[in-house]
Amino acid sequence: MLDSIDRRIVVQTQAGLPLVREPYRAIAEKLGLEEIEVIARLRRLLGSGAIRRIGVLTQYKSHSLLR
Repeated sequence: MLDSIDRRIVVQTQAGLPLVREPYRAIAEKLGLEEIEVIARLRRLLGSGAIRRIGVLTQYKSHSLLR
């Protein structure tokens, strides 16, 4: 079962991880959490089957390298 913090983390990762050097830290800072808590909660959610995967989503057409 997801608590309110889990839900906030899921919302922040639904569209993919931020394209930054430390994406979990960026999510943690946005939510006012510690990076290790975000990572631990995501691992638990993956392990329980509450979420299936975590990753970066890219939109190839919007990247200047492919224009």
